[in-house]
Amino acid sequence: LQSLTVSPGTFFPAFNASTTSYFVNVDSTVNSVTVTATLQDAHASMTVNGQGTSSGQARTITLFGAGSSTPITIIVTAPNGASKTYSVAVQRAAVGGNNNLQSLTVSPGTFFPAFNASTTSELVNVDSTVANVTVTAQAQDVGATVSINGQTTMTGLFVTLEPAGTPTIITIIVTAPNGAQKTYSVTVNRLAIVLSGNNNLSALDVSAGALVPHSDIGD
Repeated sequence: LQSLTVSPGTFFPAFNASTTSYFVNVDSTVNSVTVTATLQDAHASMTVNGQGTSSGQARTITLFGAGSSTPITIIVTAPNGASKTYSVAVQRAAVGGNNNLQSLTVSPGTFFPAFNASTTSELVNVDSTVANVTVTAQAQDVGATVSINGQTTMTGLFVTLEPAGTPTIITIIVTAPNGAQKTYSVTVNRLAIVLSGNNNLSALDVSAGALVPHSDIGD
């Protein structure tokens, strides 16, 4: 062969005509690869996984499932009948098990402690006047899914809070591509309404008369 490429993927080792065995690593989400081989001798012939293929012709190879290796065999036959076999093993990564959150926000509110992917229980304090919050959660693995209070979402969820003085518990479940789940919980503590103890008048007026303190009124 003059050249050999597999796309997408990381090719190892770098192609050399005298090297006949190669490895290619691809992500778990890659379902197929394109193999392109070019002959040194224009009069030679070749097959890719048993299919007659012209020099420079791209062949699409469907891969086996995630976590498995797919063999690709290129056989080059010289004009005199001598043949050489090149082999490529395409290793498709296993489905990821990352079920961590990348970020978590509750707005408005004061988050405590500061968000950390390994901390699964959080507390948020809001004023008594706050009746709703917006919860936004993003997974570390783009292939994972996130549900907030049972609703799968990619943009966040509007959550109505319990009455003032009552905590609201919000549950976030992250499901990794391989099905493993992690549950985060956020307790939104809506402050109680504080009743004032001020029993003073701010003003007092009496029509058609002058108001004087009681101690100044004669008998």
